[in-house]
Amino acid sequence: MHTLQYRIRHQNDLENFAEAFALYMTESKTLELLSPHVYQYFKNHYPKSKSDD
Repeated sequence: MHTLQYRIRHQNDLENFAEAFALYMTESKTLELLSPHVYQYFKNHYPKSKSDD
């Protein structure tokens, strides 16, 4: 069984991913300014068409 601390940390990781992905999809330029490495990760793994920017 996972400890409570592990479950909380894992939940936080999932929430952080979801928040960053939402920002990438809706305001990618803001994410690029705030966190270039996270922006680059999403750009590499979830490319968007030019019209989506």
